[in-house]
Amino acid sequence: MGSSPTSGTFVPWEEIVILGKCRLCERKKPVRMNRKLKRRICQACYRLTNTGICVSCNQDRPISVRLPNGELICDSCYGRECNFQRCDNCGFLKHITLRKPSGEVICKNCYQKTYIRPAEMCGMCGQDKPVAMRLNKKPVCKTCYDAWFRTPESQASRNA
Repeated sequence: MGSSPTSGTFVPWEEIVILGKCRLCERKKPVRMNRKLKRRICQACYRLTNTGICVSCNQDRPISVRLPNGELICDSCYGRECNFQRCDNCGFLKHITLRKPSGEVICKNCYQKTYIRPAEMCGMCGQDKPVAMRLNKKPVCKTCYDAWFRTPESQASRNA
């Protein structure tokens, strides 16, 4: 459940994504309901319709945040100036990727380690690391992947 547009954390794409026809560009894409337009549209069309004058750069740009006082902040300024906080997972001051309903904030690195590429035991070196690929259904870490598949020596030995 998102918050109101005036709370400063308005998330316009909070509904479930479905594969359907965008009602603006007419293309079959992942679409969500846009409450302002009262129809399902794709993210590209949403960005084109959700523009305004940014209070930081004074440019007419796609809007990322609407502040409680009604001022708008564009995507570029929000990413550059506003979205840095101390990650609740690693403790470093970083660009925030995830805000949980509990208020916890997670940086990009921690998000990828936790949600995108959780650590598994590598089938080659035996260490718990994020998975770069699977070989015969076994996880392979990036270090082993690079050593085995990316070096000229390993490619030459496999081709011999």
